[in-house]
Amino acid sequence: MGKTIFKKIEQNFGFWMLLFSVIGFLVPDLFSWGNSITDKLLMFSFFLGCLRIDFEEAVHLKSNWGKLILFTFLNLVVLPVLLYFITPFLNVETRTGLFLIMAACGGMLTPLIASFVGLNVLWAVVYVVISSSLIPFVLPLLVKLMFGINMEISGLDMILFLAKIVFPPALLAYVFRKYFSGLSDRFMRYSGTIGSINMSFFIAIVIAHNHAFLSEHLFQWDTIPLLLMMTFVFVIRYLTGYVMPAASKKERWSNALLFGVMNNGLIILFANNYFSEQVMFVTLLSEVPWILAQPTFSKVYQYFNKLSN
Repeated sequence: MGKTIFKKIEQNFGFWMLLFSVIGFLVPDLFSWGNSITDKLLMFSFFLGCLRIDFEEAVHLKSNWGKLILFTFLNLVVLPVLLYFITPFLNVETRTGLFLIMAACGGMLTPLIASFVGLNVLWAVVYVVISSSLIPFVLPLLVKLMFGINMEISGLDMILFLAKIVFPPALLAYVFRKYFSGLSDRFMRYSGTIGSINMSFFIAIVIAHNHAFLSEHLFQWDTIPLLLMMTFVFVIRYLTGYVMPAASKKERWSNALLFGVMNNGLIILFANNYFSEQVMFVTLLSEVPWILAQPTFSKVYQYFNKLSN
């Protein structure tokens, strides 16, 4: 009975994300105090994802470095620049926010989500590490070239920030699995449930912290086309990942996930600290289609997986 409840929570993580988001907006005082720990929550989610790595997949990974490099280039450079050129009708704050979201691929939650639906976790972890390592070099340069904006954070500070979020959780997960395998196996039974709540808590904090600005702008008419545009962008990214070169069905769906999950949490933190409120609002708004996309992707994958079996 207990295991069934934990599994249900994990399988319906999208519901918990949506619920916490609504509560964070309606009762912001419950979560607004937690803004200082958002980076810790991202680190914890990445740790939970890394904890589920199947190291036997390393053989497959070794022969596919070219694909990972191609995916990273498409996600970090080609797709964001393409979005820039097809959106000249938008104001600069909206374009900047959309660009930031598009150019920050490889979200820290990707491995955890991959583990929820039974996809390639190691593939996702390595992709997150590669893309996160390149963001400090690529993102400021593109923002400067495209919009003439100098990000008020040095490349070194960004590297250190990302290194703190990416490498300690990955190393800790490796040590935990190698030297405490029994404890690790028991903990993993509940890591999906813990990860679902952790993800939901993170989103609720971000929404609660920006409640005043959201209340003023969220329910305006011009927000609707922006949400529709973001939803379209998410769908296109998932489809782009799905048609990428793949050696198996599992890898194809893993690729779709790699392209679809952007680093929203990280970019919201950046936008909140180093950009205008308008830019921050666009990045924060991306959480709406992001929250809806995760359970939708899971259901679509499970449906097609059953058909093929």
